[in-house]
Amino acid sequence: MRTYNYTLDDVEHFARYFAVLVHDPNATRSLHFQCSSFYWSDEMPRFADDGYDASIRHFMLYLLSYRKMLMYGEDVPAFLPLWHRLKARCPKWPGFRAERMNSSLIPELEMENDIELDRLERMLDVCK
Repeated sequence: MRTYNYTLDDVEHFARYFAVLVHDPNATRSLHFQCSSFYWSDEMPRFADDGYDASIRHFMLYLLSYRKMLMYGEDVPAFLPLWHRLKARCPKWPGFRAERMNSSLIPELEMENDIELDRLERMLDVCK
């Protein structure tokens, strides 16, 4: 597998996994610790090994990280075309919902991240 800078062709390939996902008003929110970002149960695609050279699992990490940056009012211009392409191909993907990238989530996100970091530190102390 190649190390990654995703392309528009990659987004085209992944779109079929995102296009089938629909908003679930009962979706549960969780913290994705690796991205320090929230995700909801209805926005995660099936992580299939379909033989494609790029990893949809890693692409999802990019998406969650980018969405978190948007919450903070930041941007990564190099990722914007990929974001827009996925949005054009999968406009109903629940991950694009405005309330899921609203800056009002920042205090909760930071609190949950702090809780997880504290938990990790306690676990590491126990292992010492």
